[in-house]
Amino acid sequence: MNNTFALIGKNIGYSLSPEIHDNFGLKNYKLLDLNKSEFISFIKKRNFKGLNITTPYKEEVIKYLDEIDNLSKEIGAVNTVYLKNKKLIGTNTDAYGFIKLLEYNDISVKRKSITVLGSGGASKAVIYALKKTGAKRINIVSRSGKINYENVYSLCKNTQILINATPVKDKPLVNLENFKKLKAVIDLNYSPLNTPFILQAKKLKIKNANGLYMLVAQAEMANKLFVGKKNQSKKTNKIYDTLLRKNQNVILIGMPGAGKTTIAKKIAKDLHLPFYDTDYKFKNFYGHSTADEIINNGVIKYRKKETAVIKKMSTLKGCVIATGGGVFTIDKNREYLEKNAIVFFIKRKISKLDTSNRPLVKMSSPKELYKQRKHVYFDNCDYIINNKKIEKSVKEIKEILK
Repeated sequence: MNNTFALIGKNIGYSLSPEIHDNFGLKNYKLLDLNKSEFISFIKKRNFKGLNITTPYKEEVIKYLDEIDNLSKEIGAVNTVYLKNKKLIGTNTDAYGFIKLLEYNDISVKRKSITVLGSGGASKAVIYALKKTGAKRINIVSRSGKINYENVYSLCKNTQILINATPVKDKPLVNLENFKKLKAVIDLNYSPLNTPFILQAKKLKIKNANGLYMLVAQAEMANKLFVGKKNQSKKTNKIYDTLLRKNQNVILIGMPGAGKTTIAKKIAKDLHLPFYDTDYKFKNFYGHSTADEIINNGVIKYRKKETAVIKKMSTLKGCVIATGGGVFTIDKNREYLEKNAIVFFIKRKISKLDTSNRPLVKMSSPKELYKQRKHVYFDNCDYIINNKKIEKSVKEIKEILK
């Protein structure tokens, strides 16, 4: 019998599952990106020891198993397969993972009205978990269901928690602005960490969570079934924190001269993370400073060149990034940088700003420039840091990042 452990699905190259299971002590875990015929052939051969199953095979796999447990029967989907007494047994660890996600993010569904986008395997596990944790009402939205994306806004008046349980992560399936009673938004996708769905929730100041913690927690339970290791739950938070640190950028925005670069350097040094500054990267790329570009070629050309630099930086992960004062005023720049980021607005009194060698400031005034930009800073940050003293600001950010 092959000792293979693997995640099976389609288009899963982004998955963090091998790293997660490695951290739980499972060293020979693989990703198997299979089409349907390959999937069926692989399952029938039974040349493996344990599997996690993801989209689109969580329901399809059931017909090839010897048994599924009562939990999977009730949910109607399997995401974990393991061998026991030469039999293939199917179970579901997603429901456990989702409940742990709710607990970790302090999101209570008890007596709440919930709307779930999607009706596939992930959705079924979420619905089971919601029932177990006391949700008052659960509305299921699907493309061809009674409640669909044409009439979903009929749920606006009552929905308090909205959950995306579909694999769609490049656009929000609904406009959150229409749901006036929202207390929380959850997107089970985790790559990127901030989907458009999550980003809209952040901008509306609605509590939100992605699916990364659920992924780690369900892996904890699957690992227990695969190799019999118990008391792994203590590792879950540590593994989650490690993954978050590796995949999330810490981005500082704010006015020119607010102290972003100084603070970012100190945070990067203290947390042993790479440091980048968008203005430094601009100079490295073009051979002259942002100030010289603005003076010699004007603001419009400068912004286009700046966006080209930001695009190159969009693939960075696990870094601390100080941005130029106007970077976040450009929609495309935000799109490139926000996907995997926690954003801090470094706020400083206008009179305290260091405006030397800041041509844009001199073109108007610090007060006028702040007036133009402040809505961008406030609308697109996760936290506001009032920078009165550098060391205090650094400490405050580090406390948040713990």
